[in-house]
Amino acid sequence: MWQPLAGVTGRRLAALVACVAAAALGGARAEASAIFTDAFDRASLGPDYTTFGTGVSSLVGDKVRLDAAGTTQWTTSGVSTVPSLFANDFTAGSFVKVDINYYQLTRAGFNVGTNDTMYYRYWASGGGAAYTQGKTGFWNNGGNTQGGSNQLSQSVDRKSAVLYLGDRLNNGRRTVLTFVQGPSADVGDGTKWRYNTQFTSAYLDQPSGRSATLRLQHGATIPSSDHTHYVDMDNLVVYNRELEAGGTGDIKAGLSLAYSEDFGSTLGTEWTLSTSADTEALVTSGQLRIRTDLSANGGWESARAKLDLTQALGRGLLPGEYVEVTTRREQNNGRTGFEFFGEQIRGQASGGNQPLSAYLSANQTFGGDQGVMDIAISPASFNWNAFRTLGMRLDYADGDFAVASFYVDGQYATSWLFDTPATALDVLGLFGQANGSVSALQTLTFDNLSVYTVQTDVIPEPSTLLIWSLLAGLAMGLGWRRRTK
Repeated sequence: MWQPLAGVTGRRLAALVACVAAAALGGARAEASAIFTDAFDRASLGPDYTTFGTGVSSLVGDKVRLDAAGTTQWTTSGVSTVPSLFANDFTAGSFVKVDINYYQLTRAGFNVGTNDTMYYRYWASGGGAAYTQGKTGFWNNGGNTQGGSNQLSQSVDRKSAVLYLGDRLNNGRRTVLTFVQGPSADVGDGTKWRYNTQFTSAYLDQPSGRSATLRLQHGATIPSSDHTHYVDMDNLVVYNRELEAGGTGDIKAGLSLAYSEDFGSTLGTEWTLSTSADTEALVTSGQLRIRTDLSANGGWESARAKLDLTQALGRGLLPGEYVEVTTRREQNNGRTGFEFFGEQIRGQASGGNQPLSAYLSANQTFGGDQGVMDIAISPASFNWNAFRTLGMRLDYADGDFAVASFYVDGQYATSWLFDTPATALDVLGLFGQANGSVSALQTLTFDNLSVYTVQTDVIPEPSTLLIWSLLAGLAMGLGWRRRTK
């Protein structure tokens, strides 16, 4: 049943129509989660935003400029999206991304929700008139926290993002993950997204707001005539995730089973097995088993089975689609999970319950105190010695980065950001790794892999295609009219 879209303007209507039209044509389905983007390529902020504080907030050169002129020491000013942009409060799996170029500022950043949740700042590392480098920082109601080595340079565009995990961790603490596009001195041309740091705080409240806020502060009182202390922000992306009340059951109910593998016989040509020294990957007893015999090698060894989704599905996995597999480690050691987009999401090693972790290559982490490569990312821990159903939904992929959510036994566990130019996932790896210093023989087991996608075998009637084409044209016309007023 159709419901009116209250308060939807031309620019947002165009995006909504495109999303629904894609679903009608077999693309990724429209869902309750919302994506808001803004390139600020117009003359004024318009009705989507409200300003606050005594500073000057305006659009300059297709960017939002937050100017500290006229502000007193440590006062906050900036702009916020209006709450009606989003139908639901922000929850775990939500993220915000923006380009930031800062000038003579001690703090500038963004947040989603209330109580400075998902707040991310640039901190100057030096004092005086010029700040040449800075650290990322997080502010909460309990104080300030800085993290990372000096990764930010004055007057240099940097893309940055914060991913909110939301659930309780360590006696009421909650966690955000921060990412920065790496400086050119660290990684090639500086276009690579890299894990920055993790903030966990008892003061990090569950978001209860529906607005994305861009803000600045300065450590001094700035005269109203001084316009040299400002920050420019551009290309805002806000992903307001609405978690499924029924977990993965709700996800699968909106999709169709497109591929399954019970590992009951020889694998098809869509599968490739890859091993390292002293390991094997084989199908036996109705399961995929990765075995490591490390009696002659006391270090870590791994193997993986790679599924080419372009063969299995005829295309890659799209945002909104889902895959799951059952897995366990048969000894009290080892790691088992997924590998894709160049990273691994797997249960941590060691005995007892362990969280999901992200394993990064050296060029995906910053140096110094952020050089760690194995990062615990799920607030909860799980018994990987028993069979667990590990699921992954590709949430977002825009050609700049991708975000995926992970589920254990049908319930949301965590999310992660991937540095990738891909807009679909073409190859999914099932990954197993063990350490021979603990036990010479280790086995990691996988079974019952299923891939759920939007239904693509139903072709809309010509009249349906005509209706959606007309609606899309109307939406683009409204957006053009609004931009040219």
